[in-house]
Amino acid sequence: MSIIYIDVQGRFSYTILAMKNEILIKHMKKPAISLTVFAIVVLLAGCGRYMVGSERFHSSSDALKKQTEIQSNILNGITPTNNPIHGTALVLIPSDAEIQKNYIRFSSDPSRFGNEQTEWLITSARNNCQLMADSIRKRGIFDSVSVARHNGNPASFTTEDYEFIIFLDVDGWYIRMKDKARPISLPIDKSKPVGAPRVLSFLDVLYQQVTALRAK
Repeated sequence: MSIIYIDVQGRFSYTILAMKNEILIKHMKKPAISLTVFAIVVLLAGCGRYMVGSERFHSSSDALKKQTEIQSNILNGITPTNNPIHGTALVLIPSDAEIQKNYIRFSSDPSRFGNEQTEWLITSARNNCQLMADSIRKRGIFDSVSVARHNGNPASFTTEDYEFIIFLDVDGWYIRMKDKARPISLPIDKSKPVGAPRVLSFLDVLYQQVTALRAK
């Protein structure tokens, strides 16, 4: 049996440790951003088993339903700001191909995992990225928020259609104003519990950085 502990929304790497007759694949490298809503676990044995938080599911579809439920609860807890900054924003999140290529890494041969398990990793990561985009939109900091997917090197993305570009790269979230070349990091307060508190903390940091950019 193999276990994959996944901290999504960042770059992942794993190391393998032998434990009796099991192989434990643990998180090895610090993720780019730790905004995980819950722990995601894949148990590979005779059949695939998936764990979301403390709940275990026999199918990835049931696990994804649980992920959706948790994410919906987080979004329901986000209220619009009373002091919007206005303007337009584009949120760039990695495409499925980019997630598979650069955001999920294994220290062993990934081909040993089936298509269902691989798709589960990609879909879970995509959903968490989308959650952050939806959270930004619901916060109401900007007049409008659009979402697009990138295939790598999002820092070089240029557009005149949006005042702010917010993007997830392999080493974290960033924001850039269209007339300023240097992106600014959106650091995460990792003292906050994962889930809603950390997402809300991220939104507070985003608001502060947008305010600072406007003041320059």
